[in-house]
Amino acid sequence: MKNKEVLILCTCDAWHSIESQKIVACFTDYQDVDVFVRDNIKELKQEDIDSLLIHNQTQGLEQNYVVLTERLNPDNL
Repeated sequence: MKNKEVLILCTCDAWHSIESQKIVACFTDYQDVDVFVRDNIKELKQEDIDSLLIHNQTQGLEQNYVVLTERLNPDNL
């Protein structure tokens, strides 16, 4: 069976420290992340959204965002 990924959208501090990360939502593909961010996180500009989708993080904001990727292997669940 093929491995699957879960994309976890989190808020974080300017340093993207693990301790500051708080889960906002989980997704199965980047298109869903894009739609959610555009509909629900109004303070992000287009360049911030692009950075989040391409580099999995925003930078230089008071409240930053990061997309974490967790690979799931159904054979091991």
